[in-house]
Amino acid sequence: MNPVCLALAIISVLMAGCATPSKKTTEYEPTLPDYVNVDGSIRHEVRDERVASLWQATATESGNGQYENAIKYLNQALDHAPRDPVLWSRGAELYLTVGEHGQAENYAAKSNFFASADSRALRYRNWLIIRHARELRGDLLGVRNAQQMVLKFQSPSQAPE
Repeated sequence: MNPVCLALAIISVLMAGCATPSKKTTEYEPTLPDYVNVDGSIRHEVRDERVASLWQATATESGNGQYENAIKYLNQALDHAPRDPVLWSRGAELYLTVGEHGQAENYAAKSNFFASADSRALRYRNWLIIRHARELRGDLLGVRNAQQMVLKFQSPSQAPE
């Protein structure tokens, strides 16, 4: 091989190693099935202005596909309203979207913990999120257990015995 060509090849390899990678933005596609969005029966009233502002910022960022920012705002809202089951549920959905299935399941479970007994639609939605997160993780036994809870909150006559 020609010494000049060899020198150029070596220089090219060395320069390629010094190049800074282009800033890559992660694009996420929502992984939550449409049926999880229930029927609009989950109402959320926010009385604290800080939480309302953060809730709006979460919705805006999520709508723009900026899920990491949406999660940041949602977690700030949870700092002010840590017992709000709808905030926890929304966090579960966001974490599912960014592929953090374990975190999504944890947030949905926390939402169920804080949800009132008459929050049937919210609990149903959370169990759908939990089931979907477990499916994505390959936890077949967990999927089956979550499906039993989905049926329980979907219709009282379908509850497991």
